[in-house]
Amino acid sequence: MHRINTGNSITGRRFSSCLIVAFIIRLITASPAHCQGTQPDNQAQAQQTALSPVKLEAAVNTAVNDNPTLKNSLLDASIARDRISAARSQFYPHVKVSTLGLQLLTPLNFGFDKGVFGSFASTGPIPSQNTNVSTGLEPVLIVNTLIAQPISQIPRIRLGVRQLEIAQEIARQKFKVQRQQLVSDVKHAYYKALELEDALKVVQATETLYQEIERTTNEYRQRKMVLPADAIEVKQQLANTQYEALKLRNALASQKEELNHMLGRNLQSNLTLFAPGDAPEADIDLAAAITRAKNNRAELRQAQMQSEQIDLERKIKKLQYLPELSVAFDYLSVFGTQVLPRNVVMAGLLLNWEPIDWGRRHAEISEQRKLWHQANNSMHETETQITIEVNNAYRSLQEGKQFLQVAQLGRQLALERLRVATDKYAAQAVLLKDVLQAQRDLTQANNQYSQAVLALWRARADFQKAVGEE
Repeated sequence: MHRINTGNSITGRRFSSCLIVAFIIRLITASPAHCQGTQPDNQAQAQQTALSPVKLEAAVNTAVNDNPTLKNSLLDASIARDRISAARSQFYPHVKVSTLGLQLLTPLNFGFDKGVFGSFASTGPIPSQNTNVSTGLEPVLIVNTLIAQPISQIPRIRLGVRQLEIAQEIARQKFKVQRQQLVSDVKHAYYKALELEDALKVVQATETLYQEIERTTNEYRQRKMVLPADAIEVKQQLANTQYEALKLRNALASQKEELNHMLGRNLQSNLTLFAPGDAPEADIDLAAAITRAKNNRAELRQAQMQSEQIDLERKIKKLQYLPELSVAFDYLSVFGTQVLPRNVVMAGLLLNWEPIDWGRRHAEISEQRKLWHQANNSMHETETQITIEVNNAYRSLQEGKQFLQVAQLGRQLALERLRVATDKYAAQAVLLKDVLQAQRDLTQANNQYSQAVLALWRARADFQKAVGEE
């Protein structure tokens, strides 16, 4: 700004300098790196203060317990357990009861030749002549009870049960994968919300500073100590700051809605967040981390079990070449006719076999063999991808740690430059816009430092996910 020398110039500048220093101190003390909670808006003050702040650990626990998608994944494991119980029942005898109720439309005729039942000295041949027996056209009810105990099917049933047990373990590993992904997503959403809150605090502090500068500038303008263009510039800077604050409030509201959705809460629920604190430790043994990842990652375990599951299916297909042999007990009852026997009891062996399938089983076994090779290839690819993911996450940690040092030095430099500019302004050695530029540089440096801290926490969350930890 251009200064107009008047008798009140020095007094006005000293007053303005004091105001600037006071608001700078406020800005520094409200720096995101030192905040432990959020500053609620005035219209929501009463509602926010009644809520307990949600720490990151509590948010993760809430998401794990209440997230609908994770609940469905947990139910998949329970469903697999029910299927195992159903498959094990095939080891026991099969009981089948069937009934047939019918109305005879033609009589049943039975012919017995003379002496078919034998010839005796006292009676002669039975029957004594050729005899025909005919039933009436009455209703007939046939009841058949068959009990069959599998014998040759036992190995195939056992493989089927094992296959379902692997499916249950796959469902558990899938749940673990989704849980780890959810934890990572919650952490990222939490850190993103904190980042937006930090940026909003900086913009709000800048907005307050510009409001005071606008008030002081208006006073100077009335005393003709500043040019009209300078006053318009201050108003424009204030309007731009208010616009940035509005955008950040909207983005923060959307981010909190997304976080509430992950936590299984009402979208409009208020969230009071905690900053993560100091930067996490980034010194890690990479080789040990890769080993832990291969042992912990559910995706690799899932790929291994899918390969085993396909191999079991191939063995089951081979066993289908064998006939199905069972020990059978059959009980037959016929009601409604006097000609047929009322009760018939039978015991024996029941054999089912499909000797000719026109190459169907051979094609199915060939298909399972190829699927098994595909599963093994996928397993090796998953292992390689896990190693790459751990390496990338490790590099991001190292980069985040180095960037934090740069941001910390940049903040110290901006603070020192602002102090020098403020002192010079008090001595009328620089213009007000130079002080404002130094203040904006400090605001940017503070925000960069906060982002560097949160970026390091996000990198740590990505590394934990890569290693298979929460």
